[in-house]
Amino acid sequence: MRLPDEQEERGMGIPVIYTIVAVSVFILIILAVVFMSNTRQSGREAAKNKDVEATPSPTPAKEGELAEGEADIETLYRENKLRAEDLDFWDMYSGSGAVTGEDGEENQETDEEQASASPDKSPGASASPGISPGALSSPGTSPDPSASPTPTHEPTEEEMAASGDYVQVILRDGTKEWIEISEDIPRYTYDFTNLRISDGKMAYYQDGEKVSWLGVDLSKNSGNVDFEALKESGVDFVMLRLGGRGYETGLVSLDESFVNNITKAQSAGLEVGVTFFSQAVTAREAEEEAEFVLNNLIPYRISFPVAFDMEYIVNDESRIDILTKKDKTEIAETFLSRIELEGYRCVLYGGKNWLLGEIESEDLLAYYDVWLNEPGSVPEFPYQFKMWKYDTSQKIEGVENEAAYTISFVNYSRK
Repeated sequence: MRLPDEQEERGMGIPVIYTIVAVSVFILIILAVVFMSNTRQSGREAAKNKDVEATPSPTPAKEGELAEGEADIETLYRENKLRAEDLDFWDMYSGSGAVTGEDGEENQETDEEQASASPDKSPGASASPGISPGALSSPGTSPDPSASPTPTHEPTEEEMAASGDYVQVILRDGTKEWIEISEDIPRYTYDFTNLRISDGKMAYYQDGEKVSWLGVDLSKNSGNVDFEALKESGVDFVMLRLGGRGYETGLVSLDESFVNNITKAQSAGLEVGVTFFSQAVTAREAEEEAEFVLNNLIPYRISFPVAFDMEYIVNDESRIDILTKKDKTEIAETFLSRIELEGYRCVLYGGKNWLLGEIESEDLLAYYDVWLNEPGSVPEFPYQFKMWKYDTSQKIEGVENEAAYTISFVNYSRK
């Protein structure tokens, strides 16, 4: 006989067994799904690792981590067989402007140097100090030899003398220096085969017609002058020294013969210009000299220029010995501009050594006419000049002491 409890316990055992079996089968199915999923994922990662070994690149993001839009990049990878490096170029640059090569080394480069490496710059420009052109090119390519800077060649004295692009000057201390001829200053265009000289008097002809004017440079040192005789001998104009500043004392004074000379010269029908011998050491003194000239010209009407003459004193010291090129240029500019402001024509007087070696030529020669003092048949001075003292002092008819002729290629009386 079975007890009631035993019958009830037996009836409940079968459902429990079914439940355990069902749960077990469910668990096995889940394990099988997980296993198959892991196997498939492992195969995919193995394929990717194989691609990575063939082409080094940063590890791509997992498919599950792709943001919106990144799937397009993944498609480009697969369809076009692109490498990661083909797109991942920003890693080449660090935040400080350093250039990172494929070997991982950094070369520091400033903004200015980056600009010098631009294609707009010259081929020989370097990307950065110490890096030769082509040093940042891709591996396996050699730098272009033509991009290397070419050493500059310093011309020898023989080459400079033969080139025609240089002029030699002798400075105050006796040293010789080659000066390169500037393209910013007009060069003279005279044909010196058209010059004619008779009894020391020079004339310039074009197409058989005389197109020059003859003058004489005079001062108290010239002694008594017969201006009527000068006029009859073919002289057209005179350049009279108006005054000067003492090279030791610094005092400004009128030439002792100026008033007498200008009065008689104009009475004889000669055109007149004046010169002033400057020893100014400041721009203020140059203004003082210009005012002195202007005040002493008030009673007269002159037709030829006012000449600024600054020179060293031969075999003696002078006030201007202490001046630099810039100082002398500023002084000359101050004097000439003040005279020109009052309506007078101006000329800068000097020899080749002074005009090319003692002042800053480009600041003066391109703007003011030049009265060149260079005796000889053909001057070495390369730039345009309007007047030329072509000979040393000599005996001239009508002048007590020796004086020097000057030829002018411009008739200033008609300007």
